[in-house]
Amino acid sequence: INDMLDIEKIESGKMHFAEKDVDVGALVEWTLAATQSFAEGQSVKLQSTVPADRIYVLGDPDRLEQLLTNLVS
Repeated sequence: INDMLDIEKIESGKMHFAEKDVDVGALVEWTLAATQSFAEGQSVKLQSTVPADRIYVLGDPDRLEQLLTNLVS
């Protein structure tokens, strides 16, 4: 239901996005750490390989975290 409400907000232009430079590697590592216990409960091992060079994207850190968490879940 929350996802549907978010879609409605996006379509109506009422959702605010805090655009910032987001370190993709740090975001991936944080997301994996946050979902590790869920993965272990499903007998799944999570791992990532983050490039040595930092990669940044312009986006809302909270929404990107939500996106990655949903993908990993």
